[in-house]
Amino acid sequence: MKKLVVILTIFLLSSCVSAPWIKGGGSYRSDRLGYTAELPQGWMKFKADDYLLTTRDGVLLQMVYIQRFPVTVVPVHTKKHFRPHMTPGEISEVIVDDLRLDPMHIDFSLEENQPVMIDGLAGFRIACSFKSPFQKLRYRSAIYGFMTGKWIYVITYTAPKRYYFDRDLSTFERVVNSFRLSGR
Repeated sequence: MKKLVVILTIFLLSSCVSAPWIKGGGSYRSDRLGYTAELPQGWMKFKADDYLLTTRDGVLLQMVYIQRFPVTVVPVHTKKHFRPHMTPGEISEVIVDDLRLDPMHIDFSLEENQPVMIDGLAGFRIACSFKSPFQKLRYRSAIYGFMTGKWIYVITYTAPKRYYFDRDLSTFERVVNSFRLSGR
């Protein structure tokens, strides 16, 4: 999505100036976004107020991205919209359509779209792949998400299909399994 381009730009610019990356392993709590998660040891996290970005070897090799956005947010690439009280399947359809229409995702392929539970809430899991327009490298993503109240939470793992995706998938799954909403 558009945020991936923003993240990559931030990453490239931050490497030229004082880097906002800090060690990120262990318990992570975002009071602002209302969740906790266990981050992998040896990974770095990017300091941001509106999302969490963590990587082991660099965002072009693997990244876990946790975001929360309001149901009223307008997707960038699709004409579909989020609405209050959508089912997880309906939410995932909007996200898939937005990903499919994103010019940063060449040769997009949906591999899986199924219901899951995240912290006891009904959610979805999307698996997809696409080529990068810059390197023509094939990436895979595993995307979990759910809606609670006026918020949609999305937890994404993206890495090159060759080697990195499979290597760090179980690490990402542990992050998802540790994800808890605060104050419930």
